[in-house]
Amino acid sequence: MLSKRLKPIAILMLLLFLAACGGGGDDGVFGTGGGSAGGDGDAAGDFEGQVQLLTSSPRVGTADTEGVVLTALVKDSNGVLMEEVPVSFSVTNNGALQVTRGTTDETGSALAVVTGSGDYRNRSVAVTATAGGASSTVNIDVDGTTLTIVGPNVVPVGEEATFIISLEDSDGNGIAMENLTVESALNTTSATVLSTDADGTVTVKLIAGNSGTDTLSVSALDGSISASQNVEISPDSFRFTTPTAGTEIPLDSSVPVSLTWQVDGSNVDDNSNVTFSTTRGILSGASATTTNGTATVNIQASDAGLAVITATAAGGLSTQREVEFIATDPETLEAKSASSQLAIGESTEITAVVRDAKNNLVKNQTVTFQLTDISGGTLSSGSAVTNSQGIARTRYTAGQSTSSNGGVEIKAFIASLPSVEGTVNLTVSQQALRVSLGTGNEIEEPNSTTYRKPWSVFVSDATGAPIADAQVELSLLPIYYWEGEYVAVASTPGGTPDKWARSISLVSGESCVAEDLNGNGILDTGEDVNGNGTLEPTNPGTVPGRVTTNSEGSFEFGLNYPQSHCNWVGVELTAKVGVQGTETISRARFTLSCLADDLNNLDIEPPGGIVGLYGNASSCATPD
Repeated sequence: MLSKRLKPIAILMLLLFLAACGGGGDDGVFGTGGGSAGGDGDAAGDFEGQVQLLTSSPRVGTADTEGVVLTALVKDSNGVLMEEVPVSFSVTNNGALQVTRGTTDETGSALAVVTGSGDYRNRSVAVTATAGGASSTVNIDVDGTTLTIVGPNVVPVGEEATFIISLEDSDGNGIAMENLTVESALNTTSATVLSTDADGTVTVKLIAGNSGTDTLSVSALDGSISASQNVEISPDSFRFTTPTAGTEIPLDSSVPVSLTWQVDGSNVDDNSNVTFSTTRGILSGASATTTNGTATVNIQASDAGLAVITATAAGGLSTQREVEFIATDPETLEAKSASSQLAIGESTEITAVVRDAKNNLVKNQTVTFQLTDISGGTLSSGSAVTNSQGIARTRYTAGQSTSSNGGVEIKAFIASLPSVEGTVNLTVSQQALRVSLGTGNEIEEPNSTTYRKPWSVFVSDATGAPIADAQVELSLLPIYYWEGEYVAVASTPGGTPDKWARSISLVSGESCVAEDLNGNGILDTGEDVNGNGTLEPTNPGTVPGRVTTNSEGSFEFGLNYPQSHCNWVGVELTAKVGVQGTETISRARFTLSCLADDLNNLDIEPPGGIVGLYGNASSCATPD
């Protein structure tokens, strides 16, 4: 490539200039040896001359894909540059060579390019050029990879501290899927070997059981790079006293947040400063000074959800406390049924969603359910208490006789405030329409960014006879999501890792509930659980809105979704069909799947990358 860009005479002038300036190569730019050989002067075989190896730079970055240019000059015994002489190049220590011209041209030069070959170790490689019996070698430094540790310099004894470790190449890009070894000189860590994520980072906790000066040491890339950070394990006690972990705080109520700080068993000096921050709500002040070892601020919030409060002292001491802000004044109640039409003996879930005047979801409200039903149906429970999502649940089971259209009435109301109520009506029929959804185990890939999952919907009467020309409404909504990352695992126990698998980072190991609780696509008050200003997850796919069954009472359709959403989003597919004023509903809840072939090659990142679509935080309340 180089010979196409520079005219031969220009190359010759440049090389002669470098040779005149560089001397014997003491500066590392020119190769050592300058080997010569005797012969009959045949350019294609042995010759009486020498090889001189030059490089455009004495170093190359570990991320440098362009590399440095190596030029081998071949001269006869009189110093005349020789044409048509074959030159071989070699490199040590896992360097990579691309020979761009293996035979000298009229300038007497052969060319090659050396890179780090994807090996991110900082090291030196030796490149040798050989012509006939003569050779020359030059050393090139492959460097620029960094390993950094970010975390507190001071940790109270008895506490845990989080450290973020980053492995980056010479361009500052994270190096994924590399094992890091972590050690503590005085204490223990949550893990001793961790694999970097797509950003080249890992998170490790230092468990401070012993006071003194500790050293957190990290090594990577077969020990070729290391980093360390001194951490002072302080005997200080630095802890929240109020509120207690998990405290439920009513909205718009100001409550104290107090922290005690002791040094060597005694209260810290008065007027010592402590800073406070929160992920939800507002604080009465960003900092407070101690009195008798205690610093206090007040906190309140106008929207419901989890919050993480952080306190930090001068010198780096810090601690956290998670609380929940809850709405307490119910204003509206919406009653819903999973199915509005039931056959004799069938059952369906009944839910009541309670909100306040600002649309916040209201927790801890007792909801009473009352049934009016001449068909003999029953409720599994007459009352339930709303959870953090403002939802109370019971289950209705139809009796052994039919009802009129909408003849079953279930009323839900707040036990302490009966005026806040909602009603849902159901129909029990012997000839109820049945609708069902089904799929197989195949996933299609219409293009490189999309998956298509084939589904079918079936409509029949109570006897199983197909209903042709039935209008079926289809909808798809997200209901939960996960945070985490992909890790390499083995297909067989004890085997070598050979495929990608999802690893959930949430401490609970469970999923996060979709924030759009009412499914209206609008960020309503109280829905933004993680406080990042958006709804998670986004609507992950598409289905046709309305379809008509064929003569067999069925319709085949495709669920299309981005490949990056697979494994990270759970959805609810709904099919609804109505006739003569009644309707029946079928729902399927499932996780969007990945194509197996896209997870069975560790040389290729899984769809969407190593880190999960919604990050890899440890809590649903924390955006990542």
